[in-house]
Amino acid sequence: MSQGSYGSSGLSSYQQLTTAGNSSSEFTRLSQVVGTNIQKIQQNVAQIQRMVTQLGTAQETEQLWEKLGQIQHYTNQLVRDTSGYLKDVSKLPQPSTPSDQKMRKIQVERLTKDFSDALNNFQIAQRRVADKEKASIARSRAAKSSLGYDDRASMQPSSAGQYAE
Repeated sequence: MSQGSYGSSGLSSYQQLTTAGNSSSEFTRLSQVVGTNIQKIQQNVAQIQRMVTQLGTAQETEQLWEKLGQIQHYTNQLVRDTSGYLKDVSKLPQPSTPSDQKMRKIQVERLTKDFSDALNNFQIAQRRVADKEKASIARSRAAKSSLGYDDRASMQPSSAGQYAE
């Protein structure tokens, strides 16, 4: 599965450093990348939330869990990348005029707030996935138990006193 379907920005840190121009154009470029990544994080969170509603139903499949894991992985990468881009923005030289400085400050604050909101929503979605996973494991264990299968019964003590299957 390609990263593009989950929202990779397509720019490596090396490319970002080597394409850096003056402060204003670099700020514009980084701001656009951050804004795009925030949108992709939000889209991925919405997709995760839709998938979570399928967990614990007849629609729950191994493929669903696999796709869910992939989306979470790519979203985690987007979060790491975006955090780094926001740090890069803060390291850029300030514009020379007070009005440009104020506009930049407002834009950085907005991007930071939007990123923080997207990150919080992602963390909530991840907790919901973890809760559903725990419930799925509990259901699986209960089903095995009702069939007379006991995980401990299949384990034999080893010579070191520990159990091995």
